[in-house]
Amino acid sequence: MEIYQCCYTHANRKNGAAASSGWETVAVSPDAPQDAVQACARIQNADSPNRPGLLDERGNRLYLTEISGDGAYLYYIKTKYGLSDSLGRPSMFSHGFIFSLKDPEILYDPNLFLALDPRDFKDNEEDALWWTGRPRYRDSLDLTAAMRICGLDGPRLAVLARCVYAQMSKERNPKPLYILINNPMKIII
Repeated sequence: MEIYQCCYTHANRKNGAAASSGWETVAVSPDAPQDAVQACARIQNADSPNRPGLLDERGNRLYLTEISGDGAYLYYIKTKYGLSDSLGRPSMFSHGFIFSLKDPEILYDPNLFLALDPRDFKDNEEDALWWTGRPRYRDSLDLTAAMRICGLDGPRLAVLARCVYAQMSKERNPKPLYILINNPMKIII
C-alpha cells in the first residue's frame, strides 16, 4: 500500500542574500500523485491562520485533526497552530498523509490510517523531511477499544452515528462534522 506525505506551512526560503516567505507545500513525497497533493494542500490551506494566538477552549496551543476524502484519496491531517514565521506573522504546520482509495485494503481496514503512530506527525519541515515512507502503528483498534478510548457507550455511539448520517445525507456536498474531543480523548456529543 502506498502512503504519501504532504505538509503545508508558511515557509521561509533564502536564496543568497534574498529571502522569501509564503504558504506552500513542503516535505512532499516525491512520488505522490500531483492531483492528491493539490487536493491535500487545498484542505490544509483552508485552515491557514489569519490571526495570531489560536488557542483551544482551555487556552492551550490549538491542534486540529482532520480526516477527509474526495472519492479518490483519503487525507489524514494534523495541524499545529500558534507558530509564527520569520517576520512574526501567524503560521501553522500541517502534516498530512494521503492514502489512495484504489487500494482495497484501506477500505476494509481503517486501522491503516486510524492507528498511525502520533509520532509520525511532525510539527516542522526539518523533522518531516526524515519520513521514510513507512508509517509506524499503534495497536490496532476494534470497535470496543475505539469506543473505550473515546469515552463512548452504546447510546452515545448511536447519537454520533445519527449525527454523521444526518450531516452526510443533508446535501450532495456535505459540510464537515466537527467533534470536540476532551482530554484525555473523550468525544463530547
